[in-house]
Amino acid sequence: MNDLVKLLTPIKEAVNSFERRLIVLAGEEGENMAIQLIKEYCFLKGKDSKINALYVGDNFEENSSSFKRFIKFKNLIEKIDGLNLQSIVFKDSLNVLGLTFDLLILDLNENLTPNDIGVLIEVVRGGGLILFLTPKLSNWESCITNFHKKLIVLPEDHTKLRHIFIKWFIKKLKEGKGIWIYDFPNIYGEALQPSEAEKFKFESVKDTIFPKQLYDLCVTQDQVQALLNFEKLLDKKGKKALVMIANRGRGKSSILGISAAGLLFKLGEKKPLFLVFTAPSQSSLITALQFAKISLEKLNVKVKEFKINNEISALKCRYGIIQVLSPYKALGTRGKIIFIDEAAGIPVPILFKLLKRFKISVFSSTIHGYEGAGRGFSLRFLKTLEKDESIETIKVELKTPIRYNSNDPIEKWLYDTLLLNAEPPQLPQSINLNEVIYEKPNLEEWFNLNEKPLREFVGICILAHYRNRPNDFAMLADAPHHQARVLKFSSGEIVAVLHLAEEGNLPEEFIDKIAEGEDIHGAVIPSCIIKHYTPLKFFAKQKGLRVVRIAVHPELEGKGLGSKVLKNLIEESEASGYDWVGAGFGATIPLLNFWLKNEFTPIHLSPSRNIVSGEYSVVVIKPLTRRALKLTLTLNQEFKLKLLNSLFTTYFTLDPKLARLLFKGVKEPKLFKPKLTKVQERRLLMYTKGILTFESAADAVKALLDAHFMSSDSSRFEVKPEVEAALIAKCLQGKSWALASKLSLINYEEIKNIFRENIKEMVSYYVKN
Repeated sequence: MNDLVKLLTPIKEAVNSFERRLIVLAGEEGENMAIQLIKEYCFLKGKDSKINALYVGDNFEENSSSFKRFIKFKNLIEKIDGLNLQSIVFKDSLNVLGLTFDLLILDLNENLTPNDIGVLIEVVRGGGLILFLTPKLSNWESCITNFHKKLIVLPEDHTKLRHIFIKWFIKKLKEGKGIWIYDFPNIYGEALQPSEAEKFKFESVKDTIFPKQLYDLCVTQDQVQALLNFEKLLDKKGKKALVMIANRGRGKSSILGISAAGLLFKLGEKKPLFLVFTAPSQSSLITALQFAKISLEKLNVKVKEFKINNEISALKCRYGIIQVLSPYKALGTRGKIIFIDEAAGIPVPILFKLLKRFKISVFSSTIHGYEGAGRGFSLRFLKTLEKDESIETIKVELKTPIRYNSNDPIEKWLYDTLLLNAEPPQLPQSINLNEVIYEKPNLEEWFNLNEKPLREFVGICILAHYRNRPNDFAMLADAPHHQARVLKFSSGEIVAVLHLAEEGNLPEEFIDKIAEGEDIHGAVIPSCIIKHYTPLKFFAKQKGLRVVRIAVHPELEGKGLGSKVLKNLIEESEASGYDWVGAGFGATIPLLNFWLKNEFTPIHLSPSRNIVSGEYSVVVIKPLTRRALKLTLTLNQEFKLKLLNSLFTTYFTLDPKLARLLFKGVKEPKLFKPKLTKVQERRLLMYTKGILTFESAADAVKALLDAHFMSSDSSRFEVKPEVEAALIAKCLQGKSWALASKLSLINYEEIKNIFRENIKEMVSYYVKN
């Protein structure tokens, strides 16, 4: 039996079923075989079939090897009857979300980016064929891909790349069912009896409120049932939240679009409706918006499409408008209805703010997938929502795939390979948190010999972090400067994890490049300091560890394990000669309190909010050496000075309760005196005696507070947290008395007297002494 005949086996299995098959074609012989297999696939599909094919390469710049392979490939297959070939580069993978293809060809010779694999595999329908064009497998293991190049910080790092992920990927390809490998002269693969094609049977639906044309767009019974649940939102009584969860490929986004059209059509009859669409990234909304437009047009409604940067920003018709906004901007808009897609990718505090802001909220999330962890969303958000009796919660789950059979082997391979279904370990009945072991795992062993702890590590990260993607664990596997640490029980179960990146130790030429505006991968904290505190750029010569992720088993949160694993890391880092340990994160009060409790010092706050979370990003450092301590104290002084003078402009909307925490984090004694003229000092004293109003002495109060917040924690006069927050809001941000009262939770009737009393004591401490 020749090679072509053997490889026809998976093709026939795909064509005669509603499942997909994947063939890996290695080397030049594989490229030549690909042409023959495509011709055979098209022949087996039938001469009247229309085959939609997608070819994805690394780049299509003229004279690149990727472009040359594509042109050669295109010239050989473009004459095949019924074949419609589209092409994109990997970086544009998100642009095909919502589209469906029969044939997918991925040129993996120069690029193997896990996120892209996760997106692209899922655009192939049941009965479809996926072809991977790769180097010879023996060579592929040592290839430096473009994904690898993004992991390199210093020129010599390419020799230190670990190549663990490619070995894992090849191993999983060899283990996967429905996957064949042609690596001349070898062929790997086993025949697989396809499941019987699932026929979607619809129960007849009568007396629907949404028009029948919308139900005709559904392709599974799950979608029909979901649409019936969306009709419950038409009842105008009370506050409502609909939560829809699904694995990828279940038609979740299309139902969002169809139901949005139904709500517009029914609720916008008398008065045009304003409906908000939001998601972590606008690309996540492509399919939902497409189906909203299709659905309205099915109802003979003319739809006008508005675009910004070639992306749909709004759909408008006589029944109303669907407006696309970022989650943070959605909080400040008009309207009573919001649709939130990929809600797992949005921080839970923002979700609760959106829930409070809108009368009707739809939360849609992927359970497993490259978008993020829907399970974390369920754990943190849905459970709390269900307990709120003032909100009618409607739950919807889509289980049936819309493109292929529910037991499709390629979906199972994808989830297994990219760890999309990774879970935290099940904890033993009897646990002793004092007996946990701190360990640096052997990543080679995790990926090649014992993947159980790897799945536990990733499972904990997925539940703790709202943006945990396949690229993250591939980076951990291969990046020379990335490391892992864990706390685990003696029985092996992991309970806390750290993903670390070694940073700093940069040569002067790199430091100068960053200072001139060049971006250097893998130098997050040093780059921040070089750009924002340029005279202190030599900090980048010191060697440190950045905490990329820290996470605790969800059943053990709040028991001190996060602090314990950090304590162990700091002790290890000191012994290993590191200068500092640092982290960067979205600034929230609980998170910042955690890092301050563990004696980290804030040294930077981003000048703008994250478009998704609405949070400012903060950088914190814990110095481990004398030279690092000296620099950190200087950085902190510069940071506080900048913050004090930016609260009324750049950081005017910063929560004053959070702002007061940003001024903390230094134990070393240092007391500042207010810079006051004799006249200012006299006005300040007269204010404390009730002779002058606050407004008459505001400039002097500002100088007093500058000294207060510039002083270190141990030298500062002790003021109640709520009073400090009120002082920041009124005196440093220039907010009204009413708003300062509201933000600090101090009674409006008492706030002026509280101000005068506290400032009087502060004058005694900072001025008279």
